[in-house]
Amino acid sequence: MIAEPVPGRYHLHDLLRSHSAALVDEQVRETERRAAQRRLLDHYTRTAAAAMDVIAPHEKIRRPRLPPPATSPPFTEADTAVRWLRTELSTLLRCAELAARGGWPDHTSHLSAFLWRYLDDHGHYTDALHLHTLALESTRGRDPAGEARALGQLGTVHWRLGRNEEAIDYLSRSVDLSRQVGDLPGEAGILIYLGAGYWRLARYAEAISCLESALQVTHRISDWVSEAYAHTALSAIHLRQGLCARAVEESRQALNLQRQVGNRVGEGIALNNLAVAYWRWGYYQQALEPLTQALTVSRNVGDRATEGHSLDGLGYVHGQLGSPERGAEHLEQAIAIHREIGNRAGEAAAIAHLGLVQGRMGHHERALENLHHALELSRGTGERVLEAETLNWIGEIVQVSGQAEQALTHYRDALALATDLGNRMEQARAHRNLAHAHDDLGDGERSAEHARTALALFSALDAPEAESRRVPRSSPGNS
Repeated sequence: MIAEPVPGRYHLHDLLRSHSAALVDEQVRETERRAAQRRLLDHYTRTAAAAMDVIAPHEKIRRPRLPPPATSPPFTEADTAVRWLRTELSTLLRCAELAARGGWPDHTSHLSAFLWRYLDDHGHYTDALHLHTLALESTRGRDPAGEARALGQLGTVHWRLGRNEEAIDYLSRSVDLSRQVGDLPGEAGILIYLGAGYWRLARYAEAISCLESALQVTHRISDWVSEAYAHTALSAIHLRQGLCARAVEESRQALNLQRQVGNRVGEGIALNNLAVAYWRWGYYQQALEPLTQALTVSRNVGDRATEGHSLDGLGYVHGQLGSPERGAEHLEQAIAIHREIGNRAGEAAAIAHLGLVQGRMGHHERALENLHHALELSRGTGERVLEAETLNWIGEIVQVSGQAEQALTHYRDALALATDLGNRMEQARAHRNLAHAHDDLGDGERSAEHARTALALFSALDAPEAESRRVPRSSPGNS
């Protein structure tokens, strides 16, 4: 009747559990039962707080402060704290539900606040949506600070899931409430995610405004972690505009700050962003070291999203450097991780890069299948830069298959979208591809015109393609 599925963990048979509950109802007074439940909630809430103080001490400024747990030894190492959270996660979520329906709303709100970082880093997005929704319902109309926090946490989960409009709605409401209650750390952190929501939709002016406001707040309260994340977000905006040199600068600044404060999760993210800036710039060899470091760090801290992004980057870069089989292995792992945690934007990018690598190996039919799937996903998640990149890549494979006329349509669509987004790097690549397609079709005049435009753009961006003073011909998987 009592099972021990793993050492030290016990599970009651349903009949025994029902019988025990009935005995409690018959023999234990309501006041005693509620007092016991309160002690249980205090224990788990305070132990979760203690665990997060060891895992992410740099974010204490954003979390509620509680007394230490009375019945648990203090955590001394982050690994021990992570193992405890992993083991007790289902119990912690049930505690939040018990608190929500039993009249202890502060416990629900606090568990949401304490578990947010762990759930986000480890990709538990479904659990996070459930928990933060309970917290929002528990705080609405009675605890403005807790409500602002829950709104922000829900916004970040929707952002992770590629639901950008929903994310912006939650995050905007969170910023307004944070300002009303004077929660400066909360305001800074949410402004960064709000900026990220805007850049996903190519609303760059609004994104930069949010990040500049966040930086003003972080300087005011000396919140260096949030400042580092703001620089990471600015690097992402520069990447989406094709300004790779500026993205490298912002990523390096973020990386230095994260290392100074000892934020390993943020260090992994900054390393990955630095690598992305290099490989989107065309400097693939320089991307390998930060990608390898990002993968190691993300695995050590359990950051599943960054692990997936790092594997994606390694797969793409190895494909570009002439090891497509090795690249495909990394990309398959990246796709599996992103699907597991529900990161649709990350999944879209990894599938697109797998298509590129397959094109490099000559598997054009499979490559096009994956690229069209990635195109659909990118449109569904609002990843418009990836959409433009994917259109260019589809054109390249169509062209090498001998259909230059059809490739022109994809290149023109890519150019129109890149121009609308203000992404000069992708504009340059579209012009380069148009030059080669027109050349294949025997239209030398149009080919030369596009080649001149591409070279001018590559030169202005200090891209490797400008070094030879001619526009090199692209091949599938080698953009």
